[in-house]
Amino acid sequence: MCNGWKAALKACAPELKVRRNYPYAGKNDGFTAHLRQRFSPEEYVGVELEVNQKHVLKADRRWAALRTTLIESLRAALAIPGPLDSA
Repeated sequence: MCNGWKAALKACAPELKVRRNYPYAGKNDGFTAHLRQRFSPEEYVGVELEVNQKHVLKADRRWAALRTTLIESLRAALAIPGPLDSA
């Protein structure tokens, strides 16, 4: 699923740097790690998305556009129709 999301993001916004497990290895303590320990792989799959704060702190239309890109690319990766899909 994550590979598909990364590919969808690349297709939607090729100018973005999309990395897996950067800057973290994805194994540190946190809520997602806690849930992975508490539940079996069949019961829980955790995905964390880290967005560089420079995008968030600007809080302008580019941040709004990036949010839309993230949502639409995730929908594409999961094959979930969204509001931008033609009916």
